[in-house]
Order: sequence, then structure tokens, then C-alpha cells
Amino acid sequence: MTKAAQGKLGAAIASNQVMYNLARHGIEARLLPWCAKRDVVVMAYSPLDRGRLPATKNLRDVAARHGVTPEAIAIAWTMRLPNLVTIPKATSLAHVRANLTAATIELSGADLALLDDDYKPPSGDVPLDME
Repeated sequence: MTKAAQGKLGAAIASNQVMYNLARHGIEARLLPWCAKRDVVVMAYSPLDRGRLPATKNLRDVAARHGVTPEAIAIAWTMRLPNLVTIPKATSLAHVRANLTAATIELSGADLALLDDDYKPPSGDVPLDME
């Protein structure tokens, strides 16, 4: 592939929908920076890891500090960067309202460090998770 062709890769992409949550960070090594550089929005599906995301002590502590549920923190984490959006599942109006609280949360550097302690980011390239 020529350099000119490589420069055009992603030019027509508006968003990239991928599995991304606290337990599955695979996109951080290469895909997330690639998308950010090209203004491609990343749409995170399964922000609660299909209901299997373990609520660790640090996740519960961060949630308590913000006065919200651990699930709201996990969803907020997937929306912490300008080019990240998320599509959490909701099965009722109450569930929608609970998920909506995530949009009001601004995670601090200390919050993010605590979450990284429990949900380790990848140290390099890893295969992308898909379910």
C-alpha cells in the first residue's frame, strides 16, 4: 500500500463500535489512538461486560465518593475521553435513569488510577475482544 493510500485510511469512517469496558481494554494500545488521531468516534458496547464486570473494592469506593452505583462509574469510565461514547443496555425506565447518572460524573486522575489498579490496562497489543 502506498503512503498516499495509507494516509486516506479511515477518512470515511464516522465511528467504530467495539467492546470496551474496565475489564477489556484491548483497544487502548492501538485502536483508540488511531481513532482519536482521525476524529473517529469510538462507540463502546457492553460497558458492564454483559453484567459480568466485577465490582472491585476500588470501583465501589470510587462510586461511593461520587454518590452513584459502581455501574454508573463503569459507564462513565467508557465516556471519559472526547471521542468515546457508550451504549449500555437498559431494560426499564429506571434502568435508563440509573445509566444516565454516568453522564454527570467526571472521573479524577485519582479515580482513574484506582480503577487501573484493579482493571489493568494492556501493556501492549492484545487481540480485540468480541462477543
